[in-house]
Amino acid sequence: MRFRISTQLKCAHCLSFVGNSLQLMEHMKEMHKATKYLAADPHATAAGLTCGHCPYRGQTLPHLAQHTARLRHKPFDLKTMSVAQLEKLKTIGTPLSYVQCLSCMELLADQSAFEEHVLERANECDMKSQKIVNKLIYACAFCPYSSQHEMAVLRHMIDHYSGFKRCCFCTQPQTTFNGYMQHCYSDHREEIKKFCTIYTIMEISKFLQQMLLIFPNGLTMDLYNLRLTNCLKEYGNKHIKQLYEEIQKTSQQPPIPRLSLGRLVAKKCSEAKISSAVTPQSASASTAAALQLAGNNVKDLQTVFKAQKIMKRRS
Repeated sequence: MRFRISTQLKCAHCLSFVGNSLQLMEHMKEMHKATKYLAADPHATAAGLTCGHCPYRGQTLPHLAQHTARLRHKPFDLKTMSVAQLEKLKTIGTPLSYVQCLSCMELLADQSAFEEHVLERANECDMKSQKIVNKLIYACAFCPYSSQHEMAVLRHMIDHYSGFKRCCFCTQPQTTFNGYMQHCYSDHREEIKKFCTIYTIMEISKFLQQMLLIFPNGLTMDLYNLRLTNCLKEYGNKHIKQLYEEIQKTSQQPPIPRLSLGRLVAKKCSEAKISSAVTPQSASASTAAALQLAGNNVKDLQTVFKAQKIMKRRS
C-alpha cells in the first residue's frame, strides 16, 4: 500500500485545533468557512504565527496567508527532512509490485485490477502491460501517468502547466505545449522570442517539483519534499534544466505539424468533383490518384502526376 507522510499542524484561524493536513482542511472548511489552505506550526501562538511548512514567522494572519500563497505550500509539504529520517521511512513495510498499463501508463495493484481497468477503458487501453517490482517510480501529480524514467514524467507534466493552457498573447485555449508553441510561432512569432522572460526557469521548476516519487515500499513524496534533505537539495535540477532548454528551443522552432493523409485525399476528391472544367478522363485520373494516396491498389492511372516537394515552413 502506498503512503505519504503528514505532520501535525495547527489551525492559524483559531490556534486551538491541531491535526494532520487533511483534518486541518476539514476543520477550516467547517468551522471557519475557509477555502484557501493555511497551516501554522503546532507551537505557534498569537504572538507570532510560525508557518507549518517552513521557518517563516508572520505577525498576523494575512501575513501568513500571503506567505503561504507566495510559496505555494501544499497540505503534504514537510517542514524538515533529514537523511536518517528518509532512510528510516524507506524501510517501512515491504517492497511492492505493480502492473502498469502501457497504454495510459497508470499503475495498478495487480493483474485483476489491470484487467478491470482495461474493461473500463476498452476504447483507450489494450492488454499490453508490464510488471514492476521493487523499483523507484516517478509519477505525475495531476493524473495517473507514471514511469521509471524521471525525464519522461517531467516532459509529460509540461502539458499540465496552467501557463500553457491558454495563449498569453491572445488568450486562445490550448491543449498541449507543442500545439501552443506552434500557435505562437504562427501568430505571435516576435512575442514568443521572449519565452524565457515570460516563462522563467524558476517558475517552471517550482511547478515540476510537484512530481511524485514512489519508493519501492510505497512511500510517496514529491520532489519538493525530497529536496528538503541537505544532500538532495539539487536532486532533479539536471533534468529540470535539460527540459527547460528543450521547451525553450521548441518555442523558437516548434515541430512541423504532420500532414494529414485523410485530409489530402479528401481535398483531391473534392477538387475532382467541383471542378467543372475537368474532363471525365482527367476527373477519373484525379480520383484514382487520390485512392492511390490512400493506399488502394489502382493500376490503370490515366495521368501521371509529377511529385511535388512539400517544403518546410521555416523562416
